[in-house]
Amino acid sequence: MPAPHRRNHGETLAKKIDNNASNRGLDDRDNLVASRTRHAKKWEETASTLDRATRAVSDLEQRAKQTRTDFERAGHLSRFSNDVRQHRARLPIVVLRPESPARYWLGYCLRCDLEMWVHRPKPRVPICGRCRHVS
Repeated sequence: MPAPHRRNHGETLAKKIDNNASNRGLDDRDNLVASRTRHAKKWEETASTLDRATRAVSDLEQRAKQTRTDFERAGHLSRFSNDVRQHRARLPIVVLRPESPARYWLGYCLRCDLEMWVHRPKPRVPICGRCRHVS
């Protein structure tokens, strides 16, 4: 063990420098403002990156949802067309009010996804009047 009068001068010098730096940090407002500005800029960059990533995920989810919807519509159409060809197309009867005539739910329009209700239960392709006149 070294004698007490033989101190480690390098360690003492490092402590002095460290103390001076911490004291200087207390009163140095410009340095503090610059540091906060740097941190704010980093935070904004990170937030914008995250925002872009979440937007990309939501776009992907929307495309997946649209693909699922299109797939379901195609399945409904193929099943319905098979039933019509085999004369098995039966439509559910729904009575809206007891005094009103029965209406038959045809399904959703294959082009615009509108609910279609008809008065007669004959088999037909579920395309609404607006879509039929457009094409």
